[in-house]
This record gives sequence, structure tokens and C-alpha cells, in this order.
Amino acid sequence: MTPAENLPFPPSPPPNISPTSCHGFNDAIPKFLRQHMRMYIYVWMYTGQSFWMYPVSLNNERIYGHIWNGQRWVYTRFFWNSMESFA
Repeated sequence: MTPAENLPFPPSPPPNISPTSCHGFNDAIPKFLRQHMRMYIYVWMYTGQSFWMYPVSLNNERIYGHIWNGQRWVYTRFFWNSMESFA
């Protein structure tokens, strides 16, 4: 069994809208992410990418969860400090 199989799966697709960006609170991201586990969030990355995410776990370096690719949820993990912000 892979780690992704042990994590909660999003109950439905994300909302059909993309929020307006909110930038500039990277230092507070871990604190706020912990309050938003297993909830839909919209993420803006420093690379310019943005996407819906359903986070399920967070540690000192990484966030784990599912991102919406436009058709389905895909399990992923990345360094949370690569996020510019989320809503």
C-alpha cells in the first residue's frame, strides 16, 4: 500500500471559480495550513502556477495532499515554502 492510499481523498471536485490572489504571507503558511487540513484551498506558487488543493498532511518541510488537474484529483507532495500564498 502506498502512502497516498492511506490519505483521505477529496469528497468532490473543487469549486468552479478561482479566487483572486493574495500574496505575501509565506512565514505564516505552516500555521494557517494546519487550520485548513482536509479543506479545499487555492494555492499560488512562486513559479506562477496556481491550483486547487486538498491538503491532508503537513510536516516541517512538506505538504501532502491532492491537487486538481482540471479533470481529477492527483496525489502530490511538495515543499510548503515553494508556496507564495493560499486562500
